[in-house]
Amino acid sequence: MERVEQRIGINAVWKNGGDTPTRNLHISLTEGRRKTPLPSDFDFPSDDQKIYGGRPLPILVLGPHATASAIKGAEIPLSEVPDINSGKELVYLWGYARYHDVFGAPHLTRYCVQITSIETDFAGSTPDVTAAYIPCDRGNCADEECEAEKIPLPDHPDAPGVAPPS
Repeated sequence: MERVEQRIGINAVWKNGGDTPTRNLHISLTEGRRKTPLPSDFDFPSDDQKIYGGRPLPILVLGPHATASAIKGAEIPLSEVPDINSGKELVYLWGYARYHDVFGAPHLTRYCVQITSIETDFAGSTPDVTAAYIPCDRGNCADEECEAEKIPLPDHPDAPGVAPPS
């Protein structure tokens, strides 16, 4: 019988802080592991095409004051937690939410965090996992702020803010 390594699941949870629903919401999450910090010109590549087999991200609707998470979260093998906690392995999560508001205006919010520690307690009937993180120097922005960071946008033709192919 093959032994399956335990993994810790981590996901990005988004909350609509407004009084109107989103339209055509796409939520993306990508995990990156490195031995060194992200370089200043890091372009935050997206795993969306790989995760969804070349198909665009699923479209979600997020009601007023409701929450939703990325369809696909990150999974960290339990065996890697000591290296993450010691700083030997640097784990980053980055992604974006793209949507239209009810008036048709496109919006983009990006995020990037570095996981600095993961604490686990498997003694109870439900495993308890707590992760600490710090924001990255870049990649945390909304709308016009993201334009100033000059980070390439994902090129899904049906995502808000991306023109359909001609």
